[in-house]
Amino acid sequence: MPRCLNWGAGTLSAFTTKSARSPLPPFRVLCVDGTTFPVADSSANAAFGYPGVAQSTTGNPSLRACFVMDAASHLFIEAVRAGYRESSEQELGDYAIAMTAEPGVLFELDRGYYSVNRLRTIMAAGAHALAGFRAR
Repeated sequence: MPRCLNWGAGTLSAFTTKSARSPLPPFRVLCVDGTTFPVADSSANAAFGYPGVAQSTTGNPSLRACFVMDAASHLFIEAVRAGYRESSEQELGDYAIAMTAEPGVLFELDRGYYSVNRLRTIMAAGAHALAGFRAR
């Protein structure tokens, strides 16, 4: 195993298991990320909305989704979806986090998924957050 991958596995292990060398309690590490999916161009899917400017549409209808995944098992814990024009990925992320935040959870947030309100929601539930910030 390459050294960097070995180091990463050891770091995740330190967060998820109680050991003599780690003063941290064990956490359930959850990852949050969102995306946009194109769907088939049909009259039923048109309700999801089209990307593009307000006056016209381009391409196929699109569906926004946010996923909460367990970092240890890679299983999806929560999935929230909405039409392209109904909601933003940020709003879906807030909803998914609010449904899964509880004591003993450590959220790993993608660069686009941290905000003060989101961190307050996580902390109010007794959970913890780890977010990456871009260095300037």
